[in-house]
Amino acid sequence: MDVVPGTNARRSVVRLEKPRTQYCVGDTLNVLVQMRNYVGHPKTYGGDFILARIHSPMLQASASGDVTDFHNGSYRVQFRLFWPGEVKVTVLLIHPSEAVWILQRDRAVDYGKTMHNGTFVDGSEKETTQCGLRLSTDRPLCEYRKKEDGEYYACHRPHSLPCSSLTTMVSYMPPRPFTIVESQLLSPIEVGGEGEDVIVVIGIGQHFRPYPLQFFVSRLLSIRRAILRLQTRNPKAHVIIKLENTRELTSMMIQFSDWYGHTQNLAQRKVFQDLKVVLVDAWDMSVAAKSFAIHPNRIIVSNEVAVALSFICH
Repeated sequence: MDVVPGTNARRSVVRLEKPRTQYCVGDTLNVLVQMRNYVGHPKTYGGDFILARIHSPMLQASASGDVTDFHNGSYRVQFRLFWPGEVKVTVLLIHPSEAVWILQRDRAVDYGKTMHNGTFVDGSEKETTQCGLRLSTDRPLCEYRKKEDGEYYACHRPHSLPCSSLTTMVSYMPPRPFTIVESQLLSPIEVGGEGEDVIVVIGIGQHFRPYPLQFFVSRLLSIRRAILRLQTRNPKAHVIIKLENTRELTSMMIQFSDWYGHTQNLAQRKVFQDLKVVLVDAWDMSVAAKSFAIHPNRIIVSNEVAVALSFICH
């Protein structure tokens, strides 16, 4: 990749839009960002992935900004001023647009960034075979489908055990394995009955980042149908959906980039926008706190819980 036309954060410019001598609590602070390349020339196209926040270290207060891409190399970041006092503005370039293009291209076609092994158990017998959302093979398959939801998963058929003996799934990233037990991949949300106090909390996304977006959207649509079924049976059921938070910048970007999380959050907002659910915006909280951790600190978690409880107890 030619580095000359690529975005250079150090040469890019951040400035206030129509600066004023005084702002009031509740006002909007607008910041303009002009991206420049490695030789200092303004970029003429957008697509950069940036995160922004305002913060007052002495008050331990912070808030994230809403980024608008003008698709010409410039961006506007809008901040709502929630507290009085001096604030600092931070704009962080996570990926230049050239890197985003690579992520988009790779995500659309690469199904092999995360592999799966399925363990089949029947009494004292146990076999392990390869599984996946897509398997290119001539071997016989155990196929697991839910026609009403369009869900599909498959494993290489064990030599001697039945397909119904699939017990657990383990995901790993070749060539270095890691363990993530994924149980009941195809199970719908069928909880509670009429008259019961039902609270369902859903948090998905991080484990879907290595896959093409279509698989995540398919799963969201299945969840949407399940929520509608639940609320038809029990209109008083509470459904809380936790959006993704940011994760470590040391993560393997081609598999777990926060850009993937950003696009998946947009998909969640779109799919669930007209349902009677509450979205806990963990992304907003983690960006505001400059937290890059797949498991956020206790302060962020307590804020997530507070938002959820305020909805349940309202």
